Amino acid sequence: VLDSVSAVFAADVVCTATWSHQPVVADADLAKGVHVNAIGAYTRNMREIPGEAVGRSTVIVDSREACLAEAGDLVMAMAEGHLDPETIPAEIGEVLAGSRPGRTNEAEMTIFKSVGNAVQDLAVAGLILEEARRLELGTEVEL
Repeated sequence: VLDSVSAVFAADVVCTATWSHQPVVADADLAKGVHVNAIGAYTRNMREIPGEAVGRSTVIVDSREACLAEAGDLVMAMAEGHLDPETIPAEIGEVLAGSRPGRTNEAEMTIFKSVGNAVQDLAVAGLILEEARRLELGTEVEL
């Protein structure tokens, strides 16, 4: 049985979804080549990932504008001198469209930082509605 630090260090993917105001993992706990989905800590005074880890990672965001204004993980890393906002290479949509690269080598640590945005919520809601209709579940209400 692994303890939580060993489990994080051994992981290929780490997902954080907390309301933490302090990092929930230490920089040393994140191995080379790990990918972090940081989807919690969505305000300027919240953080899940230490600035050092952000600084040594390739950071992909859901929205540059929103993340640079709202994401404590990035805002605090910038204030500490670990992150230059000009080094954020892409938004997730650009990576998915193939217009910007994601990971470029196996040793590269990557972070996907999301503060959420309406288009993501609408896309998920559309998929849920489609599946509910397919399974004939729920009741549609005209508004």
